[in-house]
Amino acid sequence: MGISAKDLISLNEYISENDLKDLFVVEYISKRCSASNLAVSRFIGEGNEGYDTAFNGYLAWFFTAQDLRSKKRPDQDPEVAMENVASSIVNMTNVIEEIMQDSQDIRGSIFEGNSIINDLTICKEMANSVDN
Repeated sequence: MGISAKDLISLNEYISENDLKDLFVVEYISKRCSASNLAVSRFIGEGNEGYDTAFNGYLAWFFTAQDLRSKKRPDQDPEVAMENVASSIVNMTNVIEEIMQDSQDIRGSIFEGNSIINDLTICKEMANSVDN
């Protein structure tokens, strides 16, 4: 049984309910940010405006999640860790794409009636706070 669109809470809600000092929580947020950016890059399509930004966001958060996994589970085989992180990101991406498609079909915009824009804003703010 996988996750579905109705199971995915907003990042804002997730953050308010969890401890940001917990590496498990921060890894989840990193995977979620990676997945959100990957979903948007897939929707935009390579070569179109915004694609590079979204795809680079996906990669940056993917590597952050990998780094966090190695810190919290240093004994885990790196290849297994990478596969676990990648699998989680793909699962989340599929759900986010479903949400975006439903929003497009029902409301005429991939960002209406969901938390995708707010989630991406949180991801950007978190990335900027780390960079500064």
